[in-house]
Amino acid sequence: MAREKLSSFRLGIFVIVASVLLIAGIYFIGTKKSLFGSTFTISTVFSNAGGLQVGNNVRYAGINVGTVSDITIVTDSTIRLDLKLVQKVQPYIRKNAVANLSVDGIVGSALVNITPGIGEAASVEEGDLIQAANLPGTADLIATLGSTNENIALFARDLLEISGKITHGSGTFNLLLEDSVMSNSLKTTLINLENTSRLTLGLVQRLDKTVTDMQDQQGLVNQLIHDTMIMSNLRNFSNALDEELVHDLDSLINSLDQVGDHLGTATLQINGLLEDIRTGEGTINQLIYDKENAESLQNILKNIESGSAKFNEDMEALQHNFLFRRYFRKKAKSSKVDSLTKSGSLQP
Repeated sequence: MAREKLSSFRLGIFVIVASVLLIAGIYFIGTKKSLFGSTFTISTVFSNAGGLQVGNNVRYAGINVGTVSDITIVTDSTIRLDLKLVQKVQPYIRKNAVANLSVDGIVGSALVNITPGIGEAASVEEGDLIQAANLPGTADLIATLGSTNENIALFARDLLEISGKITHGSGTFNLLLEDSVMSNSLKTTLINLENTSRLTLGLVQRLDKTVTDMQDQQGLVNQLIHDTMIMSNLRNFSNALDEELVHDLDSLINSLDQVGDHLGTATLQINGLLEDIRTGEGTINQLIYDKENAESLQNILKNIESGSAKFNEDMEALQHNFLFRRYFRKKAKSSKVDSLTKSGSLQP
């Protein structure tokens, strides 16, 4: 009897615990699936459900706010999703919100993710249709990843081929790796390039300093560029110089014209004189064109030269003659006194 009571007691305890667990499970499942509490329904349209099923979660800003209540095929390219959301999130979801398909984790179940739209809009109401964004699904991502892997494999193969040619070939890269002379030449070239870059940098810095100095408001170049008074004075000076040069040039041209006229007159006179000499019968014409007169004149000049020489010899002989020696000494002494008197060395 006591044993039957103990068995009944154990059975009762088991039933109570099972009932509590069942009620708790139903409650938690209902809470998760929005079976209890106030809800509202909105819809969205996709071209591909991406493996979504009824009961999958709906998230707003990363928070579970409802579930997918129904999936309806409208046309061959249109699928309507009805989303049951908890009432407390209705004020935060706007009519311009955007729904897109996502995956829970990397390989988890599909879900609907609602993101806020751009700009201001009213809150959604029961039965509203929000826009959808057809983002690439998991299959598309896997296909893209597979294509990327193929491209990486092709790139790796080409890279291995290039590496083999560099290692075993006879091109420039192989020479750089194996030939020390080529390597040293390249090193020298790089050093020269570095020095050239340093010199170029210094030149640019000096040029920048020069430009900065030119931009100095106290500098002459800046004043020549920006000071209108200097340019005006230079312009006036240039105009005055032009006028003076034009005036002087006109005077010079007039003087040259007068000189030209005088030269022309003199040329005519000389031509006339030459013509008279050539055609006349005067002494000059005879001296130029008469051979006998020219020879006679030449003989006369020779005779005069010979007579002058003989006269000098006679005078020299007279100076040494005892009859005239006293006369010439007195004359020489008088000439010396006159020269000293003229020079001021001797007082009269």
